[in-house]
Amino acid sequence: MTQTDSDLEELKDLQSEANKHRATRNKARATRKKARSTAEEAEAQPQPVATPPTPQTDKVSTESVGDELPDTTQPQDEEATIGGFVEQVGITVKEVEELASERPMLALLAAFSLGLVVGQLLSRK
Repeated sequence: MTQTDSDLEELKDLQSEANKHRATRNKARATRKKARSTAEEAEAQPQPVATPPTPQTDKVSTESVGDELPDTTQPQDEEATIGGFVEQVGITVKEVEELASERPMLALLAAFSLGLVVGQLLSRK
């Protein structure tokens, strides 16, 4: 009987330790999510984009063609779009890493499945 009693006590100790570890992990996860949501809110707020001053030109003739200045806002828009895309990819990678650490078997299955799909796409048939 003493062996089963000690086994039960050991099981209860293990369960309490697991609950403690689970609580600390959940607390850390909640802190990361809160920090991420705060960062996303800060990124979501529109930030003013400084436009370079356009040089003043004197028009000699109103009939001349090509006096218009080229549009310089397009490269800035592309840089902002690329920067936003890079940030989104970084956030997605962090989320995938967290999910992979939470469920490693599912992550392994997903990686294997992705490998099969990419292999089929790149195979020569």
